[in-house]
Amino acid sequence: MLDYNAVKTKAARLRALSGGNIRAAIDILDLTLLELSLGTEPDSIRAFILKNSRCATIVLNADLADDAVPFILAHEAGHYVMNHLKGNACAMQDREFTWRAGNTDLARRENEATFFAAEFLLDTAETLSLLHEYDLLTAASMLKVPPEFLEFKARLMARDGLIADYQDPLPVRSDFLRRTPLRPGP
Repeated sequence: MLDYNAVKTKAARLRALSGGNIRAAIDILDLTLLELSLGTEPDSIRAFILKNSRCATIVLNADLADDAVPFILAHEAGHYVMNHLKGNACAMQDREFTWRAGNTDLARRENEATFFAAEFLLDTAETLSLLHEYDLLTAASMLKVPPEFLEFKARLMARDGLIADYQDPLPVRSDFLRRTPLRPGP
């Protein structure tokens, strides 16, 4: 079962320690960050996190557009913070963010990581103010995040009663991460 309170608590704690800067948070978590060219094709890997023994590394596709980097890094860090990497060797590879229905362990892990990223990157007061004044698409543009990502934050705020009568104004698309912009190839 997805533990919203644990996600919010851990994200708030790390946000406070890092000033909301995801690269500073990665340093605080003592994660290694490797930025490698992983391709610009639509099905190229955007990022993955790997743990071997006590060492964890996020591998980020260096071909990502700059504005996509924070939420992808925060999602991968979310896997680490939420203890999804268990055992001696484990890897989480994400090609798509999606609201995963069902009670599978994969669904819980992916939802927790994305909720963590949304909670870490998007200030609740600012997000709430924008959503009261603008529609979700406009608010996402102002926050410089994909609308599907803002949808995760809106779900959290609705769960906490901050948004009344929330109607899921935007269906979360399973190809959200696959559509994350990459720099054009040479």
